[in-house]
Amino acid sequence: MSDDEDDYLSDKFLLSAEPPKSVPKPTTYSEIRKVAARDSELRQEQGKRKSRHQIEKENREEALSKSLFQREEEEKALGLSSGSKALSMMMKMGFQPGQSLGAESNSRSGDVAEDEATSSSREDSATDQRPAGHSKVPLPLHEWSGKKEAGIGVRKRPASPLSHDLVAKMVKMNEDKDKTSFRDRAREQYLERQASGRLRPVQRTCVSLDEKNGQTFNVLWLDPDNHDTFPPGLMDAMLTTDASSHDAATDAHNLQPSLGNTSKSSDAEQPTAPEAPASPTTASPSREIPKAGIGMKSMEAQLKRQMQEDSLQPLKSLEDDLDAERGQETRLGPSDAQESPEVPIAFTQGQIQEAIQFLRFNVQDRLTLVLEYLRNRYAYCFWCGTQYASQEEMVSECPGETEEEHD
Repeated sequence: MSDDEDDYLSDKFLLSAEPPKSVPKPTTYSEIRKVAARDSELRQEQGKRKSRHQIEKENREEALSKSLFQREEEEKALGLSSGSKALSMMMKMGFQPGQSLGAESNSRSGDVAEDEATSSSREDSATDQRPAGHSKVPLPLHEWSGKKEAGIGVRKRPASPLSHDLVAKMVKMNEDKDKTSFRDRAREQYLERQASGRLRPVQRTCVSLDEKNGQTFNVLWLDPDNHDTFPPGLMDAMLTTDASSHDAATDAHNLQPSLGNTSKSSDAEQPTAPEAPASPTTASPSREIPKAGIGMKSMEAQLKRQMQEDSLQPLKSLEDDLDAERGQETRLGPSDAQESPEVPIAFTQGQIQEAIQFLRFNVQDRLTLVLEYLRNRYAYCFWCGTQYASQEEMVSECPGETEEEHD
């Protein structure tokens, strides 16, 4: 080996050789998938044909980004066109890019000054021709002109409702009225049933207190649904009075001292019962008496029904009556057996009229009358269930006269 030849084992060849360019390769499977997907998308976009809509959009954006002068210069440079006649005409008229068409601003200011001068001269001439003083001609009235309304803020007249609209409105009003009347009737029936259930114990309390006081009869004891509350002879007297006098309603109305502001003469002619504590008609001055004959007809019907029921019952034999009398004599003794039967009470005309009037009241009015009688006569409050020693004690201890005040 000669000395001129380089040793192939020396470092000369290693240092002179350039290191190859290292390209980092993907190391993981996910990176390899991403690179492959990106390369496939690039290849698809390169070979993909653009749609007509996309081509038009690109051309429109490119055209809007350039002015007419730039486009004209590009076409001239490419030799596509010799020039636009419109642009050449505008350039001959003195148009320059960046300026507007028309005369310059100096000439405009002169024209504006001339216009102002002419308008001021016209106004001066008009003021000279205007008459002095106020106008003698009144302002015209702008009324309706056909279908056009004159003035601002004039409200249009609403169209008149049609016949079917009126009928529908009337039907709806009738339905609302029926609903209201049904609710009122249902409420009235409920109050009647409630008052009827409370009237009987109140009347029993009234009977007990009156009998302790030595009273044999009171109009407030009567109950049209219970015949046992009528003493013997009262029903016949009421029927006889109604049959003999056709003007019983007028007489009953005259017996009301506090109804409708009656005269003093009618108050003076009112007969009063010697044993009656207080007239039941004076406790409810705001109530009206029903028509004559309604209460009597109901009482007649009740009497007929009672007579029919009695006639259907079997008659007792004479021996049963004798055995009953003997047993009664044995229990009561000879002194009690010799007592005379109960004598019917002699009712006055005032008591009969008061009974008729009391029975004509509804259940709520009768309950109010009995409650007021117990409070005024015996200082007894039904809602408290207590008989006070005096009226002063009842006023101080009792919360009120109604049930709501005791809740």
